[in-house]
Amino acid sequence: MARRARREEKKRQRWGQIAIGLLLVVLMVVSVAQVAVNQDPGGSYKFNDQKFSLQNDFFTAKIDGEVKAFRYAPVQGDMSNILFQNAFGDFVNITATPTINLFLQQSTYLLTFDPNMPREMLPLMDQIRFELSDEFGTVYNGVTENSTDYPGLQVIDCQVGTSQVPVIKLTFSNATRPFTNITLDGSCIAVLGDPQGLLAARDYLVLGRAGVIPDG
Repeated sequence: MARRARREEKKRQRWGQIAIGLLLVVLMVVSVAQVAVNQDPGGSYKFNDQKFSLQNDFFTAKIDGEVKAFRYAPVQGDMSNILFQNAFGDFVNITATPTINLFLQQSTYLLTFDPNMPREMLPLMDQIRFELSDEFGTVYNGVTENSTDYPGLQVIDCQVGTSQVPVIKLTFSNATRPFTNITLDGSCIAVLGDPQGLLAARDYLVLGRAGVIPDG
């Protein structure tokens, strides 16, 4: 059963990569490929002394000696209110509880999401949580309620989070504009966003954890 669940997880990861790729293609078609920050001729700029370089559809940054790729990179602001951009000139404004960075320094997390969102969104959600699992040390995945699509995942919601083992809860919104709202619910980082907003939230959480985004 566990082996079958792992196979299903890997299959979902592949579909998630495809879903994100298709979303990026759509953004490239409908957007002007222009980054609205002052860049040097090589396509690089700095935010909070961290250098970001534009390479194809991603920004790259060397953090703690490792080059990491980001679909969205910060332009201006701090942990509580910050503007992110992607390579196609699209912007996402992220608002968050000011003290959220205190919960981004743990080594173990519970990561959960609503499995009853529109089915076409599930591959995108799967890819985001796989990527966060790679970045955040030890991560135990779950769902907010029992689901036949994810029989191998246990039910996890905000109430089970602690200061030592916080919960990250991902929730989809069908808003017509890109946005992300991140709130602290006890020991739970609750992320709400549209597809672009959730992708930007992934990068916000990774960069916030690395100390790249100022506290304010």
